[in-house]
Amino acid sequence: MWKMYDDLIDGIPDNVYVEEIVAGHFWIYARSNLGVGISVSAQNAVRPFSDPADMVGQPVRRVAERIRSWNLVEASIGLAAMNSYYNAPEVARANGVTLRCNSHAEDRLNDPYIAYQNLAAGKKVCGVGHASYLQALMKDKCQLTLIGDDAPGCYPCEAVEEFFPQQDFIYLPCVGLATRQMPRWLQLCRPDAKVIVCGPSLPMTPILFQYGIYDLAGYILHTEEAAKARKIVEASENEFLFCIGEKVSMKADQPR
Repeated sequence: MWKMYDDLIDGIPDNVYVEEIVAGHFWIYARSNLGVGISVSAQNAVRPFSDPADMVGQPVRRVAERIRSWNLVEASIGLAAMNSYYNAPEVARANGVTLRCNSHAEDRLNDPYIAYQNLAAGKKVCGVGHASYLQALMKDKCQLTLIGDDAPGCYPCEAVEEFFPQQDFIYLPCVGLATRQMPRWLQLCRPDAKVIVCGPSLPMTPILFQYGIYDLAGYILHTEEAAKARKIVEASENEFLFCIGEKVSMKADQPR
């Protein structure tokens, strides 16, 4: 299970340092000397932190290792720190992400639910979470199965074992990296399935393509948006996080 995490951590250089961590109720914010990373908070802190040391000033690589913690809030902090490197604009560009520096100009093009409406027509499509988006955009176009959400008609999380091997398109939430569900989910997918991982917690790196992911549908914060993002995470500003930032997409078969 750990190889994916080892590869992501190993891809972070030693000379990138954490400058700030903010743990809000819904989001985690991590700022390094290169950029800002965001993660959904897994909101489960029944275990103590594995490392009580002050994270500010530590190498991002060391803080990213907390993604292995079974305190899932700490794991989310590790993922946010990881994203402060991979999702820094200069690193994302170098890895093949197209950035337009316009927060909303390409929302439709890079929206993972809109992008596959036509390709998925008549196919078997399964989504973990995000039920409202998939129901609104795809329920009349494909054979849709929803798992692990509170919406009516969803199957329990354990149903992935039965349904994933049958699917043509599979939508996975990026928080599965912090909760450690992602490796098993990917094992269950057919090799020819289009696997789309979505959300702001996603490291935009081609390292993940070797594990069967087809589309990384993520989110980049530009440097000038860092202060506003921090205020949203700490709830001192009452706005949605997605009023800033840029939706991005990188596919396994695109030239880099």
